[in-house]
Amino acid sequence: NPGTATEEIQGIRGKDPTFGLPAVWITEAQKTEAELLGYTVVDPISVLVTHLTETIRRDQAELLTREDVQTLLKQLEETNPTVVKELVPDVLTMGGVQAVLQDLLSERIPIKNLPAILEALADHGRKIKDTHQLTELVRQRLGRLITELHADGEGRIHAIIVDPELESAVEQDLLGQKPATLSPGALQRIQSSASEAYADAMKQGVEPVILTRASVRRTFAEMLSGLDPRIPVLSYNEVAGASEVRPVGQIAISSASERDELMSVA
Repeated sequence: NPGTATEEIQGIRGKDPTFGLPAVWITEAQKTEAELLGYTVVDPISVLVTHLTETIRRDQAELLTREDVQTLLKQLEETNPTVVKELVPDVLTMGGVQAVLQDLLSERIPIKNLPAILEALADHGRKIKDTHQLTELVRQRLGRLITELHADGEGRIHAIIVDPELESAVEQDLLGQKPATLSPGALQRIQSSASEAYADAMKQGVEPVILTRASVRRTFAEMLSGLDPRIPVLSYNEVAGASEVRPVGQIAISSASERDELMSVA
């Protein structure tokens, strides 16, 4: 039900296996009735193919071996020899490049623009050796591509915004500015808030992303990585090229008491 169905239809209640949204299994004879009532109707084969495709995308980072990376670099060296020779092995090892590419793939960022990825690594790799930090800098270099992946036909990004106070609390914890960590119930509450906002946006006919500060983007991506479906988490730096960022929801801390509960002394 995309939000336009006028009444309930008889069937077996369940969830879409790919996107986790409420769904109803119906018979072939009910198809016309469901469409007239305003439901989105998808045949079983399409559901299966979509689910398998999403499963492959989810696991593609683990499928990228060091041999694969070496093959990619050898192919690139034929057209872009300078950047390859500059990067490996003087700046990063083959394993370091693999780790960054796996980071990108784990969040479904295509690695087809390999020259731009390697140039970003060459620019920052001498000073920064942490591959997660390098990945964040590469993502910013790929901002236009990331925007295109998630923008609608008019170039707009539909975003679930992370509450600034929650961002600050997480940022302070990461920087060690106070001896605190997320309380045991905080992660579940953040995940629930994100899932609800995502479901609400999908009912409006848009597929949203979560938008937050660059300094905490990876942390929120890790917090929400267990959700099914996985919601893309972007930083403001990555969507600067969007024609418009349209808020469709928020992951928020509703009160002062809840803010206190979200953080507990380590």
